[in-house]
Amino acid sequence: MKLKPSSISFILMMMLGSIISLSANSWFPIWLGMEMNIIGFIPLMIDKKNIFSTEAALKYFIIQSISSSLLLLMSIQNNFYMLSSQFINLALITKLGAAPFHFWVPSVAKNLSWLNMGVLLTWQKLAPLVIINMNTTISLDMLLVILLSLMMGSLGGLYQTNMKMMMAFSSISHMGWIMGAMMGGMNLMLLYFLIYSFSLMMTLIMLATFGIYNINKSFLTSKKSKLLIYMNMLNLGGMPPLLGFFPKMFTLMMLIKMNFVLISFTMIISAIINLFFYLKLTYSALNMNHFTKKNSISIKYPPMMTYLVLGGVLTLMMY
Repeated sequence: MKLKPSSISFILMMMLGSIISLSANSWFPIWLGMEMNIIGFIPLMIDKKNIFSTEAALKYFIIQSISSSLLLLMSIQNNFYMLSSQFINLALITKLGAAPFHFWVPSVAKNLSWLNMGVLLTWQKLAPLVIINMNTTISLDMLLVILLSLMMGSLGGLYQTNMKMMMAFSSISHMGWIMGAMMGGMNLMLLYFLIYSFSLMMTLIMLATFGIYNINKSFLTSKKSKLLIYMNMLNLGGMPPLLGFFPKMFTLMMLIKMNFVLISFTMIISAIINLFFYLKLTYSALNMNHFTKKNSISIKYPPMMTYLVLGGVLTLMMY
């Protein structure tokens, strides 16, 4: 896909905004960087071929503007440090799309292109995550956000048939995991985020390649194609011994060592719910051969499962 000069400018502005926020040491440049990031991303969200993308861009702009206003206002309230810190975290959690302020994520994501959805669920979450990690200590409020994100993400995506909605709820659940990984430090959080981003983008590329927007449409692809699609989903869900399993294992080991039993138990239940649904989809898709058309889409790919397994082993060795 050939990018227009204006699109390249917006992409650079979006990336520069995130870099400014991540490298800043005071609240004003953090806020300024986030605003640059939003201004760069919103024009990229609008697609002339998709009339609903404008609605998604407007909804995203409103949510981010309210959060940014709250962030800027509370960052200058030095006389009420504890209260200001809580409201700053509230603004960042809303920007992040973690529960209980996750309501905007599925409705925005489902109306975007696959590429823009991938950016929304990965790059746009990086700066808020790092800033939350620097600004937050382990507290009851943060533990509640983690628990709600895990359960809302898993249960919300359980009976979805729209693939974009399913990926959006999966992202909410992963935010719970990533915020849990924060308790083990920045390195563990970034490791989880990088593997999550890679796994999600691989899944979205597959879905975009085959043009699958609904679960039922996956039955119209070849058996090999269905296997590749759902193998990526199982990797995203953390199926051992695939790559996505290892950051979850590291996070659970760390939380159990720190005696966060309830959080660990909720994470396990959340992962089981996600894997149950993905396994059910995989089994159904691979066994419904009578739905497969003669002219079904079939594209040759490298042995992706081997790459995912080797990636997981290398991650384990590096950690």
